[in-house]
Amino acid sequence: MNHTTMKKILLLLSTGCLSLFAQFTGTSPGGSTSQFCSGNVGVGNHLIMYTTHGVINWGGGGSGDLYFRRLTTMGQYSSGYNTLMTIQASGNLGIGTTSPNAKLHVAGNGLFSTSTSPTSAAYIRSNTAFSSSTTPDYTWYGSDQTGIYHPANNTIAFSTAGSEKMTITNDNNVVFGTTPNIFNAAIGQTPNTDYGNMYLGFNIIRNPSSNTWSRQTNGGANGSSIIWGSLNGQLSFSCPPDYNGSQPLSISDGQVVGYRVARMRFNLTYGPQMMIGSNMPGGHPDFMLSVDGKIVSKSLYITQNDWADYVFDDHYQLMSLDSLESYIKTNNHLPNVPTTEEIIANGNNAGETDRILLEKVEELTLYIINQNRRIEELEKIIQSK
Repeated sequence: MNHTTMKKILLLLSTGCLSLFAQFTGTSPGGSTSQFCSGNVGVGNHLIMYTTHGVINWGGGGSGDLYFRRLTTMGQYSSGYNTLMTIQASGNLGIGTTSPNAKLHVAGNGLFSTSTSPTSAAYIRSNTAFSSSTTPDYTWYGSDQTGIYHPANNTIAFSTAGSEKMTITNDNNVVFGTTPNIFNAAIGQTPNTDYGNMYLGFNIIRNPSSNTWSRQTNGGANGSSIIWGSLNGQLSFSCPPDYNGSQPLSISDGQVVGYRVARMRFNLTYGPQMMIGSNMPGGHPDFMLSVDGKIVSKSLYITQNDWADYVFDDHYQLMSLDSLESYIKTNNHLPNVPTTEEIIANGNNAGETDRILLEKVEELTLYIINQNRRIEELEKIIQSK
C-alpha cells in the first residue's frame, strides 16, 4: 500500500470520523524521523493525523504498519496512548492488538448487528483457553450462554442456557446432554466387525484409544444399554449388567461383545428376522420371530391355509378302530401326529398342531356317531326278542 493510497484513506477517515485541528502541542508523535505537521495530513517517514484525543501514524523502523491510537492525556502524545486498531503492511487487521495473527484479529468480544440496541445478535466471545457451556465461543447477544464452545482438543460442544446439550469428540463419539453422573446418550463408531460399526449408547461410551467402555453411577446403579448397527445389516439391543457392588464402571471390548450375545434383548436382521431374548434362540434362523423365553398375551391369532373340516367330507377315509389300535401299538402315537423326537428337533407349530388336534376330535366324533348307531341297532335287536 503506497503513501498516495493511504493518504486517500486517511482523508476519508478524517472527513467522516475525526475532527482535526490545526496545531498539535507536545512531543512529535512521529518521533525523530517523522515530520511534525500543522495541517490535516503530514507526509514524511511517518504519516500522522491527530486530534486532541488521538492520532493515526505509521510505525517506526520502516515496518509500514498503521496505528490508530487514543491518547491517555488529551493533546499529549508523550503521556501515553492505547492502540485501538492496527493495520499491518502484510494486510492483517488487528482490533485491540498490535500484532494481529490473521487477516482479522480481534482481541476482545465481537458483536454483529445492524442495530445499535440489539435484543439478539451474533456474538463472538474472546476466550484465550478452552471454553465451557457457560462461556461458549460462538453465541448470541442477550443469550450468551447458548452456543458452540471448545471444551478440549479436537472436541466441539453445544450448550443452551449454560447447560451442555451435545458434544462431538475426535474418537467418533457424539454425546447428548449430561445429567449429573449419567451419560444421557452417545453415538459412536465401533471398528470391530464382531459387534458392528456404529452404536447408540445410554450411559455408556466407548473409548477407542483404550478399547474400553465407560459408564457412570448415581451411587446405587450404573445400568446401561446399547443399540448396535452391524456391518451385516443387523440391529441389536443389549444391556450390560447393572451395578450390584461387583460390576465395574469400565468394561472391556471383550466383555461388551459377550454381553451382546449373553444379554441380548432384541435383534433385527436383514433377513428379515426378529429375535427377542438372545441372538438366535431355538436354532430357527429361518423364522421371522424368535423368542428365547415365555410369552404372555391376552390374545393370539394364527392364520391358516387349511383346517380339519375335511374329516366330515363324505369321501374321507376314516381308519377302522382295529387299524387305529394296531397303528398306536406300532408307533406309540396317533396317525398324522408328530412324534416326541420331531417336536424336540423342530418345535411345536401351534397352528398345525391345532389343525391336527381338531382332525382327531372330528375323527373321534365320527367314531362316537358310528358306535352310537351300532348300539341303537343292538338295542332294537334285543327289544325285538
